[in-house]
Amino acid sequence: MHSLEYIYVSLLADVARLSGFSEIRGSYEGLQWCLNEAPKLEKHILDCIENGGNPDLDRFPDGLKRLAAASLTDAVQLRYLRQLLLFSYKAEVTHDIKTTEKAFENFLEVNTATGEFGAGLSRSSPRLLDSARQHVQSVLFRFRETAFRPCHGPGAVTTSKEKWFHRYSTIESVYPYSDIYFLSQNREHLEDVDDMIWPDNIEAKVIAVPKDTRGPRLICVHPAEAIWVQQALWRELGRAICLPRSSKGPWPHGHIFFDDQSVNGRIALLSSRSRRYATIDMKEASDRISEPLVQILFGGSTSTSGVVGLRSSGFQC
Repeated sequence: MHSLEYIYVSLLADVARLSGFSEIRGSYEGLQWCLNEAPKLEKHILDCIENGGNPDLDRFPDGLKRLAAASLTDAVQLRYLRQLLLFSYKAEVTHDIKTTEKAFENFLEVNTATGEFGAGLSRSSPRLLDSARQHVQSVLFRFRETAFRPCHGPGAVTTSKEKWFHRYSTIESVYPYSDIYFLSQNREHLEDVDDMIWPDNIEAKVIAVPKDTRGPRLICVHPAEAIWVQQALWRELGRAICLPRSSKGPWPHGHIFFDDQSVNGRIALLSSRSRRYATIDMKEASDRISEPLVQILFGGSTSTSGVVGLRSSGFQC
């Protein structure tokens, strides 16, 4: 038996004792049910509570039907039910080739659609894009070039973090990172400077890594030399974004915190009652950022009309 199964059977016994529904103890439906069907039932029960519908109890195992019915009016029972249904949701399972291939196919479809949208981006909503550009510029205005401190990140890379072989001219043309490189690396690196390669383009690759039961996550892996510089950009941009800004402008007011989720948590809790605010979770959000959009927002041209001729691919390496 899989270790997840042992733990889940024990969890069933605990929930049976705490909820008072003894039939839960013997309601184990197998690992595949926990991985695939249980998370769908959790969404189903929440949808019924949210919209005032009646749950289809026939979809639940016999041992969970009474708990599912009770969860509609009892928050504690709902918590027990969600513990059971979401227990394996984030399990890092190995997906078969078919599931992985489907993830890549979906990525390519999104990439194509993003490219098509990007081709006419500057003509679609020029006023909205101008406001968004002002929003981004209000952040970049606070960017301190003197605080630029490259470092290695914790993520995967395509090249070694210990010994470098590339100096990318595309990065050098924007920021002279090789000056910092020479000052920060050890003698062995400096002796190999003359043998370094100067590629014009940064080559990256898309790979699949475990995410949850729905399928793998696709990530774009870059060379260590490029990530070294990206980490510096991330740190300084994060600082600039968190600073308060004037209320006179087309941008959000107040503070943004990357290391404190208590504000978002409190707003989400209050809005679950008042319905004043809502969150939007866009599917494949990061894959839908086109190059023309980045050029507009970060200053690739002085006006939105100036980017019509740019390349419109949503993903480029």
